[in-house]
Amino acid sequence: MTPVRKVPIKVVLAMSATLSADRALDARAALALRCLGGIAACTSLVGCATAPSMPVLGAGFPAWLFCIVVGTTASVAVYGVTGKLGVRSCLAPFAVSFPAIAALVAMLTWLIFFPA
Repeated sequence: MTPVRKVPIKVVLAMSATLSADRALDARAALALRCLGGIAACTSLVGCATAPSMPVLGAGFPAWLFCIVVGTTASVAVYGVTGKLGVRSCLAPFAVSFPAIAALVAMLTWLIFFPA
């Protein structure tokens, strides 16, 4: 059996002071990170402005909604055309390819119709 070594009280107090200093440093670092995160969030909001909208029957609809509808419609059209031509298997996996087509067409629609 290994004998228990007695540690002087001064060493124990010095170790606990070091641990407390490390905890305080960690708390200060966490606070600094939270502050920097808040500043980054506020500065990222500087670019926000009113969203472009388009009047439809007198009501203003957001332009991104129009782009999503166009992209989804194009994806459904591609699904139908590839089914008629018998080349739908070339677009496998469908869970990746058709949402990607919808996103591509939606983003192109945004760039063409709302360039500013």
